[in-house]
Amino acid sequence: MKLRRIHMQRLAVLLASISWIFLLGIAMIEQYRFSHLNIMEEYVPIAIEGALLNSFIIFTYIFLWLQSRKNESQPFHNLIWKVFLTGMVCTLFSGVLSLAASLIGINGDTQKLVNIFTFRVDFGLLTIFLLTTFNTWKRMILYEKTRYAVIVWFLFEIALFSTLTSHFFQLTESESILINVSRAAFFIIIMLLSVNLKWVPHLVFNQKITSVFQLLVSLFCLAYFFANIISYYDDPTLQIEDYSENIFYSVLSIFIIVYGISSLLVILFNLPTSSVFEKKLKELSIFQELSSEITEGKNDNQIYKMLLESAGSSVSADACWLEVHQQDVFLYKDITKEDTALIKKEIYQAGYNEKKLKIITKRRLLPFQTKSQYNSILAVPLISGDEYLGIMVLLKKLTNAFDNTMISMVNTFSAQAGIAIQNFKLISQVVESERYKNELEIAKAVQERLLPEKLQVNGTFEFFAKSKPATEVGGDYYDLHRLSEHEYVVIIADVAGKGISAAFNMAQMKGIFQGLVRLNLNPDEFLIKANAALTSCLEKSAFITASYFHINTETFKIRYARAGHCPTLFYRDAKDKVEYLETDGLGLGIIRNESYKNYVSINEISYQKNDIMMLYTDGIVEAQNTETKEIYGFERLHEYFENNHDKSIENIGNTLISNLNIFTNAGNINDDFTILLIKF
Repeated sequence: MKLRRIHMQRLAVLLASISWIFLLGIAMIEQYRFSHLNIMEEYVPIAIEGALLNSFIIFTYIFLWLQSRKNESQPFHNLIWKVFLTGMVCTLFSGVLSLAASLIGINGDTQKLVNIFTFRVDFGLLTIFLLTTFNTWKRMILYEKTRYAVIVWFLFEIALFSTLTSHFFQLTESESILINVSRAAFFIIIMLLSVNLKWVPHLVFNQKITSVFQLLVSLFCLAYFFANIISYYDDPTLQIEDYSENIFYSVLSIFIIVYGISSLLVILFNLPTSSVFEKKLKELSIFQELSSEITEGKNDNQIYKMLLESAGSSVSADACWLEVHQQDVFLYKDITKEDTALIKKEIYQAGYNEKKLKIITKRRLLPFQTKSQYNSILAVPLISGDEYLGIMVLLKKLTNAFDNTMISMVNTFSAQAGIAIQNFKLISQVVESERYKNELEIAKAVQERLLPEKLQVNGTFEFFAKSKPATEVGGDYYDLHRLSEHEYVVIIADVAGKGISAAFNMAQMKGIFQGLVRLNLNPDEFLIKANAALTSCLEKSAFITASYFHINTETFKIRYARAGHCPTLFYRDAKDKVEYLETDGLGLGIIRNESYKNYVSINEISYQKNDIMMLYTDGIVEAQNTETKEIYGFERLHEYFENNHDKSIENIGNTLISNLNIFTNAGNINDDFTILLIKF
């Protein structure tokens, strides 16, 4: 496929180059006839010249379109950089060519032919620049595309390229009036498209500054070409076609300019909010890092140090300290221990009661002081449930330095920090306790009872399932439910993480499945309602991936929907081929509002006898070799299924698990895994 695209690109470049060369030749001949023979009639019919011009435009666009498909996931600032770079290269080339032409020092008819050559080069470079920018603007406009945006763009693109037909004939005065009306209609569509700027907020502050500069330079390059080409039209000795009234180039240029200016203005207006957006992203990364540190089993001092540094940097504190009484932890930054004792006494005298956040602001004539005293103090209790764990104090030398946004953010952070500290303490205690092992054994037995031991089917398909947690308990879940004589529902789910919390969320998922499955919902409706149910009971940092299948053994149809789960493998006996069933879908609990329905879709396939469906959790594909750190991956799983589909499903499943244990080089898979096979 890649080789085929390269060949198509080369062919497009070749045909575009040939078209341009013929256009240049025609222009040279007509200039010669005008200069030497004083003949103003066109040497070549306008239809042929129009066909060559259209050929140059179309093949140039095809080349640029094929080139852009190689990097469809490019970030937006790279796309703007591409426009900037193309504009700079084209402008520099044009400038160097014009300078060289002026230094040659020739006059007369030869100079006119040189001018014709430079005009055609400039016109070709302008076309390349315009089409490159057009293709880039298209990708930006259709980011997070809506039905409305797609329809408007489709109409605009079809209408724009249909104007190429005007190159085949000479326009009359009455037709010129119609063209002006068309330009007005195009301008309205361009204005509608120019409001599609959803990509702008995804640029960070530095990227926005860079993009502003690049857009300004790109617009300058466009202005240079327009001025340069107009200068040729002002020369009465040159026999060249005036493209200033060309509807295709005028509409294309207006679109490039309007969307470029709209992007420039919106980026400028968004600059003041960029720092806030980046700060929020930083806060989210802090929470993610905190969870990662706890999961990886870092010692308590490392956890507390990260909490203190994160809180201090988030409000730009001049000094701060953290105390956790039960664990005798005392950390401080940019302050002495003696000063903390004095300030702590002042905090308690001001009415701090270890239950809610306390703000102390000292009134000063000036909002700042040159001395070292702190004029704003924020005392934040660390609480988990009803238990008081300790205190975190943030200090600033400015007066009234903590505004409502900071206070709200720190309050939220302290609540999360309290939970993190308590969780770390509980984990440490449980790991050291022998009782924990006994409780885990009980939890393991309970969880095993949550998974079906025997799955009854009506003989129209075979069913095999095997699941094993990485520790005593895990977060994988599967189930099968019979709706009627010919209808079955199959679900497989994977809770993010592993261990006790994952097992608890897995139990919640089973309860939701058992509660909703009897409603006989469509697969997408089931996931939407499951997401709504999990919103109230799932922790903020948790989510669940799932795949839901509705099998009808009478119609031989399968309807399914996916919520971010691993794509299902499906073997079709008629084609003797294994393929992945991929569809859109987002994990349950990631988006906790009604907009979740926009991220779920339903699909339907038919099956025949001897077709096999393989469902699994990410513990299979993410199994890692302990020495090389290489993961098993989707390709190996696809290849294994392709080579072993002729065996019994019990053999397929058990052999796969054995192969995974050998692959990991550890004798066992270090993550929760589930394998589920259905043979029709």
